[in-house]
Amino acid sequence: MGQIVGYTRVSTVEQNDEGQQHTLKSAGATKIFSDRITGSAEIRPGLDEMSRYVREGDTIVIYSIDRLARNVEHLLSTVKSWRDNGIAIVFIREALRIDGEKNPMSELLLGVIGHIAQFEKSIIKERQREGIEAAKRRGVYKGRKRALDEDQEQELQSLLKQTGNISEVARQMGVSRQTIYRYMNQ
Repeated sequence: MGQIVGYTRVSTVEQNDEGQQHTLKSAGATKIFSDRITGSAEIRPGLDEMSRYVREGDTIVIYSIDRLARNVEHLLSTVKSWRDNGIAIVFIREALRIDGEKNPMSELLLGVIGHIAQFEKSIIKERQREGIEAAKRRGVYKGRKRALDEDQEQELQSLLKQTGNISEVARQMGVSRQTIYRYMNQ
């Protein structure tokens, strides 16, 4: 019998995964990997690290399917890879267990719920786009607030010249690496 390993994901840095962590610990998870990134991102450090960590006989517990993926292809390929390597997957909210046994009902439910999560993500994006367009028509949409003001931009450029280390500059400036790249490409 292998170990029980958990995975949590929240979409933004402001959100917390305490509820997910508590649920996974209650399900027996002794080690939990986490990401703070959108569900549509396929590259996730926590998920990648967990995938390298787990071994045959282990069980991965995840609070909900939409915490793993909002893209059906990514969901199915990730689950298939784990299952093919002898790793069981449990989605707590959906009460769904996927393991080495071919179970047509589990696979159907996984696909259906995965498509629902993907549909939900599409609807959210559509509503967001409609809201932005309506705000633009009313003249109240100014776009996303800039992460750095002019003085901070100059400081960023100076730090980049000094260190050349994007991660270090991001830490010092209190922003993400993506923000640094965005300002570098302007």
